[in-house]
Amino acid sequence: MPLNVTIKGKFMFKMKKAAEAVRYDSETAKQVGELAKRARPRASHDNLSGPFRIYNDGPMVSVELGQWLVKMGSSLMVMNDEEFRELFEPVA
Repeated sequence: MPLNVTIKGKFMFKMKKAAEAVRYDSETAKQVGELAKRARPRASHDNLSGPFRIYNDGPMVSVELGQWLVKMGSSLMVMNDEEFRELFEPVA
């Protein structure tokens, strides 16, 4: 399902590229860190206190267990399952 955005009811946009995403759980911390580094090469990250935190290179991002980290260009977004499924489907 493509991402469509309406601005003032006049313009529609669809993503040209697929987004990279990882769902954070107890086994994907390494992949979340790798995805964060691709978006923000100078960023630091840790998950010592529970959530996976990305900081020191732009706004701090915190990803809770079960949430998705989505990379779009150099931007990172955090989404819950419902938000993610509404906007994205796997690329074959």
